[in-house]
Amino acid sequence: MRNFTCIALSALAFFGCLAVKTEHEVKPIEINMNINLKMDKQLEEIIAKEEKPSIKALLDKGAIGIDNRAMLVPRGALSSAEFELVAEANARRKGRLETVAAENGETYDAAAAAAAEKFVGRIPEGKGVWYQTRDGDWVQR
Repeated sequence: MRNFTCIALSALAFFGCLAVKTEHEVKPIEINMNINLKMDKQLEEIIAKEEKPSIKALLDKGAIGIDNRAMLVPRGALSSAEFELVAEANARRKGRLETVAAENGETYDAAAAAAAEKFVGRIPEGKGVWYQTRDGDWVQR
C-alpha cells in the first residue's frame, strides 16, 4: 500500500508539472452599425413640424391612426374638412420623407418606416391612439 501511495504521488507530481500548450486563433469581430444621425435628426424635425393640434386631436379621439409608413389613416368617419386636413398632412409628410430619403441615400420605404417608428415612439401610453405595427397589425396605445 505504501508503494502504491508513493507511485500515485510520483505520478501526480509528474503530471502536475506538465504544461499543456493550446493554440487558438483570435479573429476580429465585425460589427456593422447602420446609424444615420443626420437622417434621425431630420425625422425628428418632421415630427415636430407635424405636431399640429388638429391632427393630434384626431389621433387622440381615434378618428385616425398612423400606419407603418408614417401616413395618417382614417379609422372612423371624418368630416370633409378633417379628411382634407389628413390628406394635406400626408402630402407634406410624403414630400418631406422623399427629401430625407434622397439626401441620405436611403429608399423612401426605409425613411418612412423609420419615421413611423419615431411617430409611434412619441405616443403617450393610455391615449388610445391607433398605430400599425411593422407586421401590419393595428393596435392602440
